[in-house]
Amino acid sequence: MIGDASTTPRSRRRVGKAMAEMHYQLRTEGDTPTRTAAAVFLGTFIGCLPLYGLHFILCFGLARLLGLNRVKTYLAAHVNNPLTAPFLLGAQFAVGHALLTGSWPAWDPSLFGDTSLTRLGGELLAGSLVLGFAVAVVLGTFALVVSGRWRAAPAWDRLAEETARRYLDAGVSHWEFVRGKLRHDPLYRQTLSPGFLPEDGVLLDLGCGRGIVLSLLLTAAQRQTQGDWDLDDCAPSRNLALEGVDCRSSHAAVAEMATAGRARITIADLATWTLPRAKCILMFDVLHYLSASEQESLVRRAASALEPGGVILIREPDSGRRVRFLLTRFGERMSAVLRGAWDRPFHYRSSESWLALLESQGMTVSTRWSSHGTPFANLLIRCVRHKAKAQEPRG
Repeated sequence: MIGDASTTPRSRRRVGKAMAEMHYQLRTEGDTPTRTAAAVFLGTFIGCLPLYGLHFILCFGLARLLGLNRVKTYLAAHVNNPLTAPFLLGAQFAVGHALLTGSWPAWDPSLFGDTSLTRLGGELLAGSLVLGFAVAVVLGTFALVVSGRWRAAPAWDRLAEETARRYLDAGVSHWEFVRGKLRHDPLYRQTLSPGFLPEDGVLLDLGCGRGIVLSLLLTAAQRQTQGDWDLDDCAPSRNLALEGVDCRSSHAAVAEMATAGRARITIADLATWTLPRAKCILMFDVLHYLSASEQESLVRRAASALEPGGVILIREPDSGRRVRFLLTRFGERMSAVLRGAWDRPFHYRSSESWLALLESQGMTVSTRWSSHGTPFANLLIRCVRHKAKAQEPRG
């Protein structure tokens, strides 16, 4: 949906916005672990009923009535599909037969010839109710455990949803991407850790992409100003001047739209761009796209542009983490292939190499793990340039 609005028919824009809003409502309704589990339970139970042709109506109608997610409910009903239906129907008939006759059926062709359709239907219905309930309990419990593990605290989820909402007008794909990153990538919550960012000055996000960090900072500052802040482990800075830089014009356009003019977005190549003075410089998942010499050049230029007392935050994979690093590198390569850049080179470093490079610029460096809840080998590095001591007057 990003583009020149003047060249897009107004009716088409209205339809696109309406479709995006509908997608948003369907994806976010009943979005808690308990309601997700309930939706999976309901959908599974309905799907196990031999009411073919009515599953969609029953799922959407009952889910809407009970305040559950209609999409998740209907997806759960697909436990009964062309591949599983023969086995499911056989199991339902066997269970129903055992319940109504007290014995398991002898699988013989004469069984169906000697039994009336009414009785067969009754056994199938009884079996579907019992087996459907049992399967629904198992899958619903599994959904509760999994969704509970993947969910952050409710307060963070609300902040993530409000931030992601800024991207809906850019298109559903952008909204889905940002929502997933905020909900499942620990980097963004770590960035808001108390004392992690300076209170004021220019914050420069190098390789800002869609501007997720910038949008998150704006949303958090707005909520805190309104007195609607309930995250004890996060402390957003409200007086930062936000700037972002990216070489992709399409992503820069999304970032500019999401930040609504409250962040300055520049399109430039970081390998050659002259950095302005800043109090805080972010380089999240950026440096491994550059060659070794380009990495060193950008780090030197960032350190030179950093004001005394300023902070540089970097997240990069730690190549010394072996198995986790292999998974990280595989994920990056697959992402490059999907973008059509299958032969793009990457340059990774170990944590020791990063520390040596950054400490050589006269900064104090500390690290923390940034892959909690993920299989990746990401390291978050914080660099501080201390203020120069004032010289004592000679007397």
